[in-house]
Amino acid sequence: MPRSFLSVLKNLERSSADGVLPKKADALLRRLIGFVEGGSFTKSETDKFILENFRLSSAEMTKKWNDLHFDRQKEDSTFRGQVSLLGHYLSSLFSVTPDELSEAFLISEAGVLKRMAGLLDAFALGDFDLTERFPAIARGGFLPAYTTDSAYDMKDCSREIQLLKSLDRSVVEEMLSEVDMDKLVYVMQTIREPLVKDMQAEIAGKKKKVRTASVNCGKLEFCRVYGMAKAVQPKSSANREVSAQDLGVPACRTEEVPYNLEFSRALSDILTKRSEERLTGEEAVRWSGMTEAQRDEEKRRLVRFLLAFTKEGFQHLLKRYHPLVVQEVLNGDYPAEQGAVYQFRK
Repeated sequence: MPRSFLSVLKNLERSSADGVLPKKADALLRRLIGFVEGGSFTKSETDKFILENFRLSSAEMTKKWNDLHFDRQKEDSTFRGQVSLLGHYLSSLFSVTPDELSEAFLISEAGVLKRMAGLLDAFALGDFDLTERFPAIARGGFLPAYTTDSAYDMKDCSREIQLLKSLDRSVVEEMLSEVDMDKLVYVMQTIREPLVKDMQAEIAGKKKKVRTASVNCGKLEFCRVYGMAKAVQPKSSANREVSAQDLGVPACRTEEVPYNLEFSRALSDILTKRSEERLTGEEAVRWSGMTEAQRDEEKRRLVRFLLAFTKEGFQHLLKRYHPLVVQEVLNGDYPAEQGAVYQFRK
């Protein structure tokens, strides 16, 4: 009797139990068996039954089915035919004959195993529209309105993939879970309205309504808090030069600190407090025991540390790190130190 996909799978499982298979092939075989037993690729009740019980002989399978289904008894020959059809389908699905399947696992034939692993990965993910995970990009009108005939290795698209990862629906939903939804709804409905709205107002002593304007104070305040508004600059004419205008809506300014360093008032206060702290006994002894050269070296180390908080120093320091490393760390995607992950983004 010619071998089938399922009979070979049964034999390979025995070889795995005997420790005959190479390590990688053995791991893939367990995935393959799980996939076959799961029967996710078929909706037929009979097919699923056969796949769950592929280790049984056709006679054993027939008896088990008939014991469970008194109203739908089957003949042994019926199951043999269905097992054969399923085997042909699986061979076609993985583009491998029963003999090639056996050889691929016994000698760990890389090409065949890689192809099978790819198919198992695809079935594990399921068939769905991945673009639905990135609504901000897919429906936001940011992409040009054309398709491309270009083809790239996905490894060369890592920056683009990282961008999508940062805009994944789950990331946005997690961020939304950390804010007051009612406040967010209020902000969004406020900024959807015009900033200045024309109105017709009744004025005492006037028969007709007078055209006036109403300012959306909430939206104006949003612009102040967001720090996004810039004054529209008037154009100079041939006869008159117009100077630049100040911001009509100034951006929120960071609180000034008494150092030429680009950090917050909180860090500035920590620096000031440290410089004004009284020496401990240990610190006093250590200072008195240091030579001038040792003191100068410690000063240089502190200077190098503080330079990292200047704009130029910070930029220079960041040059050491890959842009995608910076992006993932800012998003909290890094190995936790002592079980804690610090969220750098607010």
